[in-house]
Amino acid sequence: MNAAAEVDGLSVLDRIAARPAGVQLAAGLLVFGACSLAAMLGENATFDEGIHLSAGYSYLVRGDYRLNPEHPPLGKILNGIPLLALKPAWPADPEIWRKAWQGDVGYKFLFLEGNDADRVLFWGRLPTLFWGLLLVGSVFALARDLYGPRGGLIALVLASFCPTLLAHSHYVTTDTIVAVLLLLAVASFRSLYEVGGYRWSVYSGILLGGALASKFSAILLVPIVLWMGVVSLYKSRAWSRDPGTWLRRLTYGSLTAVLAFATLWGAYGFRQQPDPDRAWQFEWNDGLPWTGVSGRFMEKARDAGWLPHAYIRGYLMVQKHSQEGHQAYALRRFSDVGWSWYFPFAVMVKTPVGALLLYAWGLWTLRHRARDGRGGAEYFILIPLIIYGVLAVRNNINIGIRHVLPIFPLLMVLAGGIELPDRASALFRRARWALPALLLLAAVETLSGAPYFQAYFNAPSRLLGERHELLIDSNLDWGQDLKRLKRYLDDQGIGEIKLSYFGLGSPRYYQVPHQTLPGTNAYTRFETEFKPADAFKPGDVVAISASNFVGLRLDDPGMYLRRFGKLKPIAVIGNSIYVYRVP
Repeated sequence: MNAAAEVDGLSVLDRIAARPAGVQLAAGLLVFGACSLAAMLGENATFDEGIHLSAGYSYLVRGDYRLNPEHPPLGKILNGIPLLALKPAWPADPEIWRKAWQGDVGYKFLFLEGNDADRVLFWGRLPTLFWGLLLVGSVFALARDLYGPRGGLIALVLASFCPTLLAHSHYVTTDTIVAVLLLLAVASFRSLYEVGGYRWSVYSGILLGGALASKFSAILLVPIVLWMGVVSLYKSRAWSRDPGTWLRRLTYGSLTAVLAFATLWGAYGFRQQPDPDRAWQFEWNDGLPWTGVSGRFMEKARDAGWLPHAYIRGYLMVQKHSQEGHQAYALRRFSDVGWSWYFPFAVMVKTPVGALLLYAWGLWTLRHRARDGRGGAEYFILIPLIIYGVLAVRNNINIGIRHVLPIFPLLMVLAGGIELPDRASALFRRARWALPALLLLAAVETLSGAPYFQAYFNAPSRLLGERHELLIDSNLDWGQDLKRLKRYLDDQGIGEIKLSYFGLGSPRYYQVPHQTLPGTNAYTRFETEFKPADAFKPGDVVAISASNFVGLRLDDPGMYLRRFGKLKPIAVIGNSIYVYRVP
């Protein structure tokens, strides 16, 4: 055994960490990319993807921002860029465009205009996969910078085998891009505060503006970077320096703010109106929350021309949604405003046990490092982690762990700081082997659920109940498995079924012959050939999405549980669609 490795106490990890950083990163990216592609190729469009993709494409080819203002445009624009080469047909119905019916536009764009939906979706998803790969690389680089080669390797393994990242890093949504830009922004601001210089000011401004132009939750970056500045000043005792230092700081801050503002405006084409011809305007008198500090500020910003109308409209729509709440489900309960424990619970049940223990170990190590006077370098990781944690507890929209996706890269970086007990401690030998064992456990747990990362739940959580008894919606069933259902029916030689589908996939496009059962069957407005199901008869094959199975948004929430709850399904498609044969 290598003597240096033996002395250090972690021979396996240290030998791997001693390999060239480029080789380690390439291996991690290869694993992450392969797992993501395996999941992506098997899944049809999820609930939001048609809306986001058609909106991004319309921003590019029409220069019009009327669709989907509740999500800023940057990520959607990037997802739409590959479609410029495909030139997909645009929905021919002018009425849905005039009224900005984004759900109709998205559905028709993918499925009803003769476009190859799978091909359009594949190319539209690739930019999100790029953001996922960039996130893995950023976690590795940041942890390596803070804690050295071993820390970088720990963070790289956790990122490459994180089921939540793997699930959402290939969808046309805004969750992954904001996680990447938030992590890069706080790292850039750390360099700006500690090193200074116009280069870091430029990077920080562009990254902050890009995050703000990607998702409205990125507004939290403003208090985050302000608190980072306060902590940095306290650490450096900058108040005792000469006035020239303060003038430089003011200059850097002003440049950063200007670039962030310009980047946000640039995402909207440097135009206040959504329509380039100014012939179409948003409706402002439809119950938007103009009260409160933020509401009054947005009203002033609209009237004074400080912000694009689409940004103001989207922000107020998100605020209204948050105030009104959204039907949530957890542990067999429903709520219109969610629970303070929802996101902590989601993290606990949808994260591999090995990763959870490593995150806890990283936080415990950080506490001891701070107690010994060696802490402080991680303030730029702790501040966003705390602020996002407070947001998670107070958030009224409890529909998916993806809404707290940015906390995972932060936890991975902190896990890179894990230290062993003192060599004289009785725990040293155990801890020496526990660290690589937990990393291996995290990887094996994640791969055991492949390629159904969207529906991943760790093994201990399954002792509490079945997946659909714990969480649903984008934690489990986002409509992603209609394509896999078709493959199963063909393999089994099953003809017509009775279907209750939760999602925005197209049974016509995937040639799923069926009768419709009650559920969120949005496609029935467009595909009228599928008739309502008659009474169940012995031998009928019934497929029910998990979200419908527990009664989400159904007039009779218990209808499927009463009829099929005690039966064993003949198949579970992608862990999200239950298939039964009526006895």
